[in-house]
This record gives sequence, C-alpha cells and structure tokens, in this order.
Amino acid sequence: MDLIGLLVLLIIIGVLFWAVRALSGAFGIPQPIVTVIYVVLVVIVLIYLLQVLGGSTDVLHLRITR
Repeated sequence: MDLIGLLVLLIIIGVLFWAVRALSGAFGIPQPIVTVIYVVLVVIVLIYLLQVLGGSTDVLHLRITR
C-alpha cells in the first residue's frame, strides 16, 4: 500500500468514527452500546490494517488441535 492509499484509508476511518459519534448522538443510543460499536470498529480496522500492511491473509485463521 502506498502513502496515498494509506492517507485515504485513514480519512475514511476518521469519517466512519465521526459518523458513529454523530449518529449515536442524533438517535440517542445509550453509551454502553456506542462503546461496543467503537470496539467492533477498532477490531475490524486493526484486522484490515494487519492484512494490508502485514501482507498476511490469515489473520483470523484459528487452529484447533487435539
């Protein structure tokens, strides 16, 4: 990922977090639910960044052994 792509990604992530904050205030969503939404967004963003920047497509691969 080049520098322009990373900048665009960060802008999109910022707009997404701003939209969650604005819409949660507009619709009167309780704070614990907003916190859960933020946590889910952070996890999704981290997984995406690990895949893009780390080059690994196996971030969510779980191994079950006996």
